[in-house]
Amino acid sequence: MHARGGRGGARDDDVRDGAAFRDRRRRRALEGGDVEAIAQALQAADSETLTAAFFAREDARLKAPAKLHQAVEAVGGQIAAENELKGRQLPGWLAERAKELGVTLDTQAAKALVAQVGDRRQRLLRELEKLALEHGEGAHIGVEEVLQACASSAERTTYALADALVAGDRQAATRLLLQLRQQGERLPSLTYRMVGRLREAIRVAEALAAGQSPAQVRKTLRMPSFAADRLISEVSKRDADGLRRALAAMADLELESRGGGGGALAEETLALQAVLTAAG
Repeated sequence: MHARGGRGGARDDDVRDGAAFRDRRRRRALEGGDVEAIAQALQAADSETLTAAFFAREDARLKAPAKLHQAVEAVGGQIAAENELKGRQLPGWLAERAKELGVTLDTQAAKALVAQVGDRRQRLLRELEKLALEHGEGAHIGVEEVLQACASSAERTTYALADALVAGDRQAATRLLLQLRQQGERLPSLTYRMVGRLREAIRVAEALAAGQSPAQVRKTLRMPSFAADRLISEVSKRDADGLRRALAAMADLELESRGGGGGALAEETLALQAVLTAAG
């Protein structure tokens, strides 16, 4: 009995060893890109117990072989191909995905979404799906909707404050400053963004004064085209000296907010004075 059991055990071991050898051979075929061997392995596979997935990089030079497609299709598998897109193709791709989701995404909004989120299509699609759910079927999604979805409330308000300074809108700047301070926003972070936007505005003003066209200036700005157009439009309504005075006021506020001005006035008073001066 023991001998027969031993022989039976040996046969079982042989079967297991043979199966393991075949698995190793298939594995080597997969790793080495042997399409013929992969096709044979798929044909012999048990579809009830085995799931296989093949991935090829998003690169036109590294497409999966046609024979691999055929082998997958022969066993009832699914093929999903997603080729690499260049940056200028992404807005069009987004517009098509928006149609599939039942909404309309205009060109400038698509460009804004790429600028805010980046060029990874999975993340772009995820943000687009959020927009579609938020606004509902049939909605038209523009630049403002994209910016509101991609930025925090405090961040949006801070940039609106910086834009109000550039535009010289004292009423809007005062209201936005008070709103941000009531939300607990600290002056150093606020002044950092305001100073940055004013510096951009001065560069634009100097370029326009030197005879550059708005189109030439737009190419030098590292921001979406719609934002660049708005900045150029606002800057064209103010003189460069006024913007320099605004920058000086914000620089003084930044120094005061970091404890370098002596502390004669309260922080809120300093901030309000600086914003009124900058937007004046």
